Amino acid sequence: MKTIYLLSFLLLFVLAPLTWGQIPHTLSYQGILTDDSDVPVPDGNYNVTFRLYEVATEGTSIWEEAQLIAVANGVFHVILGSVVPIDLPFDNQYWLGITVGGGSELTPRLQLTSSAYSLNAANSENTGGYPVSSTPSPNTLLPLDENSKLPVEVLPPSKLVKVGGINSGESNTITGTTNLQILSLQIPDEGQFDVILSAHLVAEISGDGTGRYDFNITRGDGGPSVGRGWWRPGTSAGLYAVTINFNGFDADVSGPVTYYLVGKKFDAGAKDALVFISGLNATWVEK
Repeated sequence: MKTIYLLSFLLLFVLAPLTWGQIPHTLSYQGILTDDSDVPVPDGNYNVTFRLYEVATEGTSIWEEAQLIAVANGVFHVILGSVVPIDLPFDNQYWLGITVGGGSELTPRLQLTSSAYSLNAANSENTGGYPVSSTPSPNTLLPLDENSKLPVEVLPPSKLVKVGGINSGESNTITGTTNLQILSLQIPDEGQFDVILSAHLVAEISGDGTGRYDFNITRGDGGPSVGRGWWRPGTSAGLYAVTINFNGFDADVSGPVTYYLVGKKFDAGAKDALVFISGLNATWVEK
């Protein structure tokens, strides 16, 4: 009488956005085939019939297939379901019966472990109590696509994010208390945006300075200020220069829109200031 020892019994399945009909209904099985003396049978090919039952003894099989398997040093490996698909719900306990050649079925039958019952989870219409649906709706699970990602059509539309800027080496001289346009930057896109702005410049005076200078980023020519920086030089002889950096933010803006970097004397008695532009930059995000 031949004997089969269980080496491993595991479930091979694909967790992907597949329907039950698409999931491979196969089980991978490996064992050792020996004779009555527990000596591995000679190498070769053997006809083996595999059956699944709902009972440990007797009863009628609910699935069956025969395969010609290769045995080496007594060890064999087979994919059950490769001949006859295992179309079972795996919602009950199953046992595997094995018959070699024309002999009797080997005993005892092998009880399937819990791993095989993952097929039941794949077959279920609910996971963790939540139904699976290809249509987005509250309290449901969406299946992944063939790339293991959410389908593009169910994702919210991506927002437009752009960056633009102007860098210039030109200079301007602030001589009065009225805003002087130093630089402009246009956002050409249509739509509603949140805009983040940054200004970078160098201001220079010659001689002692006690007055204050204001710099603003305005929306439109003469429009509201959306960012502000200022400079009050200390008392110093000779050339006096400073780098000024400041940011601005403008919410719910309708594009296209133009921003201006402007500067003026806050104190009328301040000295004239020479301004060099390092840059005016913007990042706008679609609402």
